[in-house]
Amino acid sequence: MVQKLAFASAHFQLHDGSCILDIGCARGKGSYHIAALNPRLQVTGMDYDPLYIEEARKTYKLPNLSYVQGDARKLSLGDMKYDAIFNSSVMHEIYSFSNYNPQAAVDALQAQLEYLKLGGIILFRDFMRAAEPDVMVYMDLPPQSGKGHDLPDLSYVDLLKFYAQIADSMKPEELQGFFLEDLGAQPDGWQRFYLSKDRAYEFIWRKEYQDRFRPEAKEKYGVWTAQQYRDIPESLGARVVYTAPYRNPWIARHWHENKFRLYDETMNRLMSPPSNYIAVVQKTEPDQTLRVREHRGVSRAPYYLQMAHFKNRITGDSYDMVSRPGKVYDVIPYGWNDRGHPVIYAKSGYPRPLVNCHPRQMTANLDGRTWSGHMVEPLAVANIKEQGCEDVSLVVKRLLKERAGFEEGQIDKITPGLSYFTAPADINEKVSSVFIKVSSGDYERDLKGRFSGFSADGSVRAYDIQDLLRGVQVGMLAEARLEMNIYALMRTLGIRPDQSIGDCYDIAEGDMRDITAFDDLSISQDKVFVRTDKDAGNLKVLRSLFIDEAKNKVLTTGELEFCVPAYQSDGEDVSANSVIVVPVVKDRKSSAVLMGVERREFPSVQEQDGQSGLVTVPGYRLSSAIRNLDQLKAFLDKKFTGAEVRPLGESYFPSMGVMPDRVFPHIVTGRDMSEFSGCSFIPLQDLFVNLEKLHDAHLILVVCWTVHALDLWEEYSPSLSHDRLPACKN
Repeated sequence: MVQKLAFASAHFQLHDGSCILDIGCARGKGSYHIAALNPRLQVTGMDYDPLYIEEARKTYKLPNLSYVQGDARKLSLGDMKYDAIFNSSVMHEIYSFSNYNPQAAVDALQAQLEYLKLGGIILFRDFMRAAEPDVMVYMDLPPQSGKGHDLPDLSYVDLLKFYAQIADSMKPEELQGFFLEDLGAQPDGWQRFYLSKDRAYEFIWRKEYQDRFRPEAKEKYGVWTAQQYRDIPESLGARVVYTAPYRNPWIARHWHENKFRLYDETMNRLMSPPSNYIAVVQKTEPDQTLRVREHRGVSRAPYYLQMAHFKNRITGDSYDMVSRPGKVYDVIPYGWNDRGHPVIYAKSGYPRPLVNCHPRQMTANLDGRTWSGHMVEPLAVANIKEQGCEDVSLVVKRLLKERAGFEEGQIDKITPGLSYFTAPADINEKVSSVFIKVSSGDYERDLKGRFSGFSADGSVRAYDIQDLLRGVQVGMLAEARLEMNIYALMRTLGIRPDQSIGDCYDIAEGDMRDITAFDDLSISQDKVFVRTDKDAGNLKVLRSLFIDEAKNKVLTTGELEFCVPAYQSDGEDVSANSVIVVPVVKDRKSSAVLMGVERREFPSVQEQDGQSGLVTVPGYRLSSAIRNLDQLKAFLDKKFTGAEVRPLGESYFPSMGVMPDRVFPHIVTGRDMSEFSGCSFIPLQDLFVNLEKLHDAHLILVVCWTVHALDLWEEYSPSLSHDRLPACKN
């Protein structure tokens, strides 16, 4: 319960004092945990049953918690307006208990929007109906011996047969149940059935609830498809900021693996249904932008992004690199709000249309996550040609005043942060971050300047650091540069991240013979690349027309340049998806956690640093034949036979202003690390302490993620305070 609600509430990103309405709270336990996890917020639990509300008021008490009786199908809340409304498994109940009427769920959403403040958030955590629910599939169930004839004792096979008779039991008797064909036992003893994908999903979701199976069979869990989660709110004039299928790692391991198998009509293995679906819906002004996306290509040749070609004079390998003019700085203002909580100021709702590009090279959306294109990211200045700390300070002050409204008197200190290559294999660019301690600032104000070229640039707002980091962990915020700077700032200020709400990892122990100290890690000081006129054929720069849409109208259009992978000259099939693998093992003798890193050479590093070597992590661009996360896992399991491979955090965009590529990080652990013979294994603590000396963004991210996920932050953190930051000269 706590993990589920921590995961859900991480999507809100609310300021102190905001009010949340938790619809369908039942006896109040969930509302209580939301209030306990978010003591800065006011939580109101609502349920239809007055006896539940009475019990909740007696049982669960907190200063920021209250309860109200109400009907989610016919909301009547007087003049009250909420900053956020939480629907946890609510819409499918509204649908089911309204005689399975799909319009009832739409009407309920419309009513919730009326009781939501402008800019407020409605969060759905429910089930996702299959995209083609009536398509027939095969489902295999394992051989089991039932313990008896009572429902809790039935095998999966008998439970499915029973469910096929009583599903949708609030319908007239002749309409209850569904078609199911028993195709008999297979050679391995599993029983095969033929049924619709919709009903296969429904059974998978409820098969472990045998103690309450009959009442659960009344309800239809899947109401909206993934597309409907976007289309229906947009038809009501609301912005669908983010949607994603969620696969709970514990459920996947305990309730899905080796518990069923799904196949399509050609016997291709299908993914299991997500355990839940998340949709974040925002109330906007009428005629305000709802989505930014690519519309079509244009004939004008690119001129902003520059392409250059390089050849490794030793290996003969060729590379294409793109670059923007001038330098790029990420600007991270931070401070403390009125309640003493650390905050950072970042862009909110900034249009990044590249996240909604048409998929080049048949690139699949492996995890199904979608955005409206209005993102959270750091303040940034690009195309800067000034050099030196003094010049950067002047540029930063001008940016903060002109775009974010900070006067010079509010700036206490400007300090250097990290410097990093966001995509060293593709982009000839090294970004530097700057931390700015500010004494005070508005909670939120519109961004000035209209630099994006679209109808609005969003706002600059204060985010509680812990809230923002939780948003990153659940995948809603996918801007890698903001994330690594949050971690770096927290480490420098001596702030410990709240407990990770992601997966748990058991790191294998091994007898490691070769352990490299960080100070002994050498990289190439050579210049191995030469410029050439020959196109390597692995990148291409495109120019397209993007549109900024409101309900039933286009607000603005704009042309943008971006780069995408190209088919290799040898015909290799590639996509815009990449995977990085993070080898981690615990040395049995020293008990130190070790991470494997590579030393590689890139033209971008040579262009920016004068030498070509960079410490990074193993990574691979994926084939477009990999269409989902199950196929990605199968690819990695085959590549690293005998090791345990798991996702390490959510996918992210390395540089969403230049390319639509996404990276899928995975952790690999096992006693035998011979697969990583080209890696140097370094104590994770050494990497974490020397974060500022790492210049590969991917490596910086996975070091911080791993330390956080393994709950080693406090043990590894140097005892620094914000007063010890080295300041630039102002």
